[in-house]
Amino acid sequence: MIFPVIVAAVFLLPVGPKNAHEKPESGRCDGTSWYACLPEAERGMFLKAFETALSLRERSDWTKLYDFMLNEEGISRKQFQDRMGKVDSLVFFHPASMTYIKSSDRWVIKGVARFKNPSHGREYSAHCSMRAYRVGNEWLFDNVALDVTGGK
Repeated sequence: MIFPVIVAAVFLLPVGPKNAHEKPESGRCDGTSWYACLPEAERGMFLKAFETALSLRERSDWTKLYDFMLNEEGISRKQFQDRMGKVDSLVFFHPASMTYIKSSDRWVIKGVARFKNPSHGREYSAHCSMRAYRVGNEWLFDNVALDVTGGK
């Protein structure tokens, strides 16, 4: 009796930019991690700043978080603290994808977040996004916000 043998070949193709410093074309990148399309040379600095900013946001440490936020309006640290004191608490943000927007040289990070409303204590989850910008040698972010596109 002869048993058929099936042979399959798997080819791993590189994903993302061709070198460690090259940004991808605009659009969502797919890979083994949500930040796979970020140039390798920038990943360490980005991840450290991203994790620090999220940790400060989750702890409601507005004084320190101010230094990691993109301040397009030019508001003072005190104004930032006052604004952030009125928003729902971030329990966690779980990133799922990262998209580079070439026209504005920014990254959009999408995922799911859990918030807690301080007035009634209820928690809720939602599709959310945040933007990341490389400014000089620093990564700056905007606030985790509800994603009106539904996470797509």
